[in-house]
Amino acid sequence: MLWTILILLLFTCTSSADELISARCQSKCLRDLELHYQNDQEQRRNLKHHIIQICKDDATCSACTEPCRETFTDANSCKESACKDTLDNIACEKSCDYLQRIYTEKPGACPKIKNQSNYECTALCHLDGDCPETAKCCSYGCSRQCVLPKGRDPRLLPIPGTISVQERKRKRSIIIRWVMQKLTREQNAANSNLYVVQWRWGLHPDGDSMTEWQTVTVRNKPYAILKHLLSPGRYYQFRVGAVSVHGSLGFSQPSLPFKLSKEARAPSSPRDISLGASKLTPIGLWNQIVQWTPPASDLPIKNYQLSWAVSSASEANAFEEMMRRRATLTTHEKRSLDEEEEAWGIDGRDRHSVIVPSHTTQSELSGLFPNSVYIVEIHASVDSSEGELHGEKGIIFVRTLNATTSDIVKEAPIDETGFDLAVPTASEEDDDANYDNNIDIQTPFFDGELQTSVNWINSRACSPEKKTFVVTAKRGTCREYQFNQHSDTPIQEMRVDECSATIRGLTFDCDYTLEIREAGDSKVIITTTFSTKPCDATPAHGAIPCLSLATPVFCIVHATVSCHWVRDRGITADTVIGYRAALSSPVRDDTNITILPPQTREVHYENLVPSTMYTLQIQPITNRGMGKALSTNFVTHARILDENVIERFPGGEIIELPLEASSISLLPLSTSVLLILLAGLL
Repeated sequence: MLWTILILLLFTCTSSADELISARCQSKCLRDLELHYQNDQEQRRNLKHHIIQICKDDATCSACTEPCRETFTDANSCKESACKDTLDNIACEKSCDYLQRIYTEKPGACPKIKNQSNYECTALCHLDGDCPETAKCCSYGCSRQCVLPKGRDPRLLPIPGTISVQERKRKRSIIIRWVMQKLTREQNAANSNLYVVQWRWGLHPDGDSMTEWQTVTVRNKPYAILKHLLSPGRYYQFRVGAVSVHGSLGFSQPSLPFKLSKEARAPSSPRDISLGASKLTPIGLWNQIVQWTPPASDLPIKNYQLSWAVSSASEANAFEEMMRRRATLTTHEKRSLDEEEEAWGIDGRDRHSVIVPSHTTQSELSGLFPNSVYIVEIHASVDSSEGELHGEKGIIFVRTLNATTSDIVKEAPIDETGFDLAVPTASEEDDDANYDNNIDIQTPFFDGELQTSVNWINSRACSPEKKTFVVTAKRGTCREYQFNQHSDTPIQEMRVDECSATIRGLTFDCDYTLEIREAGDSKVIITTTFSTKPCDATPAHGAIPCLSLATPVFCIVHATVSCHWVRDRGITADTVIGYRAALSSPVRDDTNITILPPQTREVHYENLVPSTMYTLQIQPITNRGMGKALSTNFVTHARILDENVIERFPGGEIIELPLEASSISLLPLSTSVLLILLAGLL
């Protein structure tokens, strides 16, 4: 009998950013600044009130704080990554050494355990920094566990107490206060003490139903003012951790649940509702794409409801005339139109409805009869503490054309890989069948940015009469899980006085829909599609720096998905107070939203649906509101290990070896698991 042994080492090496370690690193830099000016009485007075700004303006202090914003467990990688652009390399490198030292060992001592046999041989940590908050990594027999330390360093600041939250007169603005009791004279005189403020929130006051704790700001005063960060309709809890150069005792007890006095409003109507491509199916019915931009909303969008019903040309004309009048009226004159607009709707009609998930902003209406008019209604829904709220309704009308054989679109065969194979439509095969779509699109090329030139000189829409055209390019599907450039402009619109246009700021490896209409007329006279190629296959005037144009958000897809992004250098580091990561997928109706601290620019996802495309949107949170959003797509792998490998190797089992049995225990791993699959072959 021949035995085959397959050994797979699965490492999970995730050292999430510890807010208390980061704050301790920053406190050390502020303390050094204090010592530097200890003999300058005037500057010492300034430090008491403006130490943060003085540190920012000081080359040595600002270089010292640069590594504190990252998560490094190795001093060399810290020096290579964080210190290359600083004005004082020596101060930055010293900070890297200090950051590694405080990551390796936190204050306190490991408590003694009487019965060590109760612990299995597992490695839940390697260094103290692998453990959350104040916990230390302690060895018990062949196991390493995260446990709370014993003893208390008298130099550590006391845990903050009596946390109060008060709403200010300005809307969506609060002030958080806390009390620091029993401070020593030295602690009270120090200007380098920092306070890490965290929040969690939910739709109900029960703490168990709220999000995980997330850092919202770091202050050097016993209070914090949060402007325009809280949303109506949510309950918030806050906690505070006091940090000095010596470390921290951890976070306070949570505050009482707090809710803004302003109630959450239902979402407004979806914006920029428009019609996309339409096609005539083989059975003689029309399919029409309807697309929109998400509405303003106090709460996360749960889904959209799209409904349509048969209407008439007179109703459509009256509605569109009202909308044209609205565009030219004053605010006072619009009020009467608002009442008039409420008369439009499909209540009481025989309707068709679909529920569209929140991550999608378009849907296809199917089975529309030729030469007909339909009214389309769309609104967003949100969950609130008072139940589900339905937003304002947006309306658009669809006019279908007569059905002719030349208009019927051939259905694309389905490729076994799951992607559609392009098949020429009737209009592509014979331009004479649809003269209005006689348009020439140059192959997209790169010249400083990705662009293309289009002209419709041979179209009957182009005449000697001077006209102004509105050209709209709408980005559709993108293969963005590859390294890619993002224009972050899904819809581009321009006005031209000639029968040609240059469309700039395109995205590599994406499909686009192009629409042309005359200014002042909503009717699309020319529509077509085109695609851009991947960066390395795109024609260019010179070489394209594809790597430098890579998306600022990129994901590594394995059994788990790790996504990283780069910091926008246009935003000063001290104004970014966090990042909002929103993960969505066509197979789920909800959106996974995570708020991350400012020094964390990575997020990890587990248990995602195999062979599925996900969209990740990253948006910085600053003290002035939300920053520019960046997004990318990725596709998860098929579930091979879970279902196929063990099935191919029956008798597989998981064996955990003692730490001393393998040299890999020396690596800074959160967990290390040895999976041995044995299969017998005769």
